[in-house]
Amino acid sequence: MISIRAAATGGSKMDTETMRAIGLAIMLTLAAGGAAAQNPPDAERGKSLYETHCGGCHYGRLHDRPRERSLVHSLAELRDQVAQRAALTGRPFTRDDLEDIAEYLNQSYYRLKK
Repeated sequence: MISIRAAATGGSKMDTETMRAIGLAIMLTLAAGGAAAQNPPDAERGKSLYETHCGGCHYGRLHDRPRERSLVHSLAELRDQVAQRAALTGRPFTRDDLEDIAEYLNQSYYRLKK
């Protein structure tokens, strides 16, 4: 079996600094690809997720309460509340799922500044 180090250099040894540079380049490439893969929030998808998984316990009137009685006063607080409530369902929501639900709720009820 050929080691990664030997394969990368055509069989010769590579110095530590070069290996670190290659490792760093790979990590930065993967990190950049992961960030680019995130989608912008989709309110229509969020509505569908909300109606399917949240609407049984939460309904529109809950979100229409006066601002002073609301737990949500910022977009960050809305996202936190969505994540906390989603965890209670036992369903494994993705980050995109939670962002989409928050976007739907913000466009439909809260209208918080982005």
